[in-house]
Amino acid sequence: DRDEVFTSDRWARGATRTRFFAAGGSQLQDEAPSGENSASFTGDPSGVNDPQGTGGVDFVTAPLEQDLVIVGEPHMRLVSSTTAPRVHLIANLYDESPEGDRRRISQFAINPELREGLATPQPATPGETYELDPPGFTMAHHLRAGHRLVLRVTTSDPDKAPTFAVDPNVTVFTGAEGTSVEVPVIPA
Repeated sequence: DRDEVFTSDRWARGATRTRFFAAGGSQLQDEAPSGENSASFTGDPSGVNDPQGTGGVDFVTAPLEQDLVIVGEPHMRLVSSTTAPRVHLIANLYDESPEGDRRRISQFAINPELREGLATPQPATPGETYELDPPGFTMAHHLRAGHRLVLRVTTSDPDKAPTFAVDPNVTVFTGAEGTSVEVPVIPA
């Protein structure tokens, strides 16, 4: 299933950006939702051993009607608040098969106290909403028709030391001005 190779000298330049919005009901959709909502979870360090079993929130697309080829650097806008002044927020982007198996295709991570950069740490005020731009990993992935795109936000992950992950309550805000992820898609 993963033995194909695509080549092109124009892909990076030819990609168009497609934005997916987190919406109420744990939905991830390509149209801006009309209402605002939120989803909350209690963070814990268990994601270092079980990324699907740790506290978190998932936003999931409907099954794709056609194949989708993503190539390039994704961008994320994470609108959130936390009850702890220091916490790591980790968002994974997954390809979910019709059987429910997940394959990570990119990751975003940020500590809200470093939202202005490493040189100017500013502890996050508990309960205050922040618009964060966590950096993401460049990706190249072919999502097949029938698969779903999943955005999962947690406080711990096998690739990140679970520092500050004990008991923060995290709220992720949805809607047109809420959390979203933008991916570079190759047309046709």
